[in-house]
Amino acid sequence: KLGSEGEPYLTLACFLNSVGFGNFSISDGADPFADPIVHSNMLSYPADFAAAVECVENLQKVMKSFPSDFGMVDIAANIPVANWVSATCTTSWHFVGGCAAGSVVDGHFKVIGGLNNLRVIDASVIPKVPTSGGLLASTYMLAEFASDILIDEYKYVERYTNKPKSKGKAKKHHKKDTKKGKNKKVKKVKKNTA
Repeated sequence: KLGSEGEPYLTLACFLNSVGFGNFSISDGADPFADPIVHSNMLSYPADFAAAVECVENLQKVMKSFPSDFGMVDIAANIPVANWVSATCTTSWHFVGGCAAGSVVDGHFKVIGGLNNLRVIDASVIPKVPTSGGLLASTYMLAEFASDILIDEYKYVERYTNKPKSKGKAKKHHKKDTKKGKNKKVKKVKKNTA
C-alpha cells in the first residue's frame, strides 16, 4: 500500500507565485464568526496552470533520478500531468490582498473611509504573495514595522495630550530651584568681575 509506514513518497508540490486572483465575501452579515465565502479562482489563469504543470513535470524528473532502491513511486506516471494537476490541485489557504495596503488600509494600517481607529495588521494587507513565496517571514516583518508605527504614534499622543499637571508643592519647589539658580549665576558673575 502506498504511503504505509516507512515507505517514502512525495505527497504534494507547492506553486507559490501565481498571477491569478480570487475573491471572498461575507457569508452572514449578522454573524461575525461565520466563515467567509472564498473563490480562489485557482488555475483559472493559463499562466498559473502552465506553471503548475511544469512544476509537476520537473518533480517527476527529480523522482526518476533517485536510485531504484530508494523506493520513489510516481503515482501519476500513467496520467497526463495536466489532468493530474486539474484533479488534485488545492490551495494552502495562505491568502493575501484582502485588505491591501493603498486601497483598503493606509500607510499606517488604518482602514480607509469611515471607520475610525480600526487597523488591519496581518498578511491580508500584503497586495501580492512576495516573490520569496514565504508569507511567514513577510508577516513577521510587517508586524514589526507596524509596531514601530504604533509606538511612535502613541508616544506622540502621550507627549502632546497628557502634559503632567503640577500641584502646588511642586510649583513652589520649582520656583525655589529657579531662584537658587539665579543666585548662583549672580555670584559667579561677581567672582569673575572682582
